[in-house]
Amino acid sequence: MDQEDMLSSHRLGRRRLLTASATVLMAFRSGNRGAAIDGTPTPTATAAPSGAGKSEASPVTSPVASPAITGPVFESTMRSLKYLPAKIDIEAGTTVIWTNKDVVAHTVTHKVKVEDQLFASPFISPGENFSFTFDKPGTYPVYCLPHPFMTQTVVVSAKK
Repeated sequence: MDQEDMLSSHRLGRRRLLTASATVLMAFRSGNRGAAIDGTPTPTATAAPSGAGKSEASPVTSPVASPAITGPVFESTMRSLKYLPAKIDIEAGTTVIWTNKDVVAHTVTHKVKVEDQLFASPFISPGENFSFTFDKPGTYPVYCLPHPFMTQTVVVSAKK
């Protein structure tokens, strides 16, 4: 095989690799986002109540619109593989909205045993968000499932 044939073979292999990578990425994104590849928006995930009236360990994406937020709101962002701010101090009844302003997908996961977990978002793609209303006072550690070094603490105080 001469040098020109080797170069042509290398380029063909590279094109196949890029095509396969793009196909896998599109399948991954559409499978985890619950949306079409064309960018059709997905509904905001919310924690679903169980038969006992308690939140399930994992939120369920619903095809209907999420209920309107009626109480106070705190906005947090995900950027540069960090939650900003790293610590949130809020009163009970406040809804935190996390918006992904990073270039990769993240999650917002309550860092406790699964049976005690109050919320666990699906993958949140860049530009998307997830919200949770904190009704009870306490300290809630949060982390990103694919980036466990990415942490945040939500401190909820009683209403004044």
